[in-house]
Amino acid sequence: AAEGEAAVALPPLTRRLPHLSMLANVATLLGLLGTIFGLTTAFAAVGAADPSQRSAFLAAGISQALNTTAFGLIVAVPTLLLHAFYVAKVERIVEQADEMSHRLIQVLANSAGGESAGQAASHTSGPAHAPGHEPQTAARAKSEGARVVLR
Repeated sequence: AAEGEAAVALPPLTRRLPHLSMLANVATLLGLLGTIFGLTTAFAAVGAADPSQRSAFLAAGISQALNTTAFGLIVAVPTLLLHAFYVAKVERIVEQADEMSHRLIQVLANSAGGESAGQAASHTSGPAHAPGHEPQTAARAKSEGARVVLR
């Protein structure tokens, strides 16, 4: 039952994570494409221009190439960082939910086991446990400061 609930709760947490990754990849590729177009434009202009204008055309093409590269990186780097942050956050949430469900199952199993043992002891003439080895309930363990490790 707990795994079924986890299967329902997990998709809303992870639904948009692939979009961040895709945006970062596309931004990087668009920056690279702009770099190629800028350099192609620069070298084509240099080849066709008269010698006095070659340096201006070359500078304009290189500027376009560097601007598109910078834009791609300005979008891609923060997007990749956000993607990594949210993936780690979802993993933490899933681990915490898993741990809590295991604890809940253990507490329910202990309380169900304690009730049935107590009922069995009331119907028998002798103790339900060996002398000196009383079963420890979760409430008693908590009140005595004991920590129950689940897993």
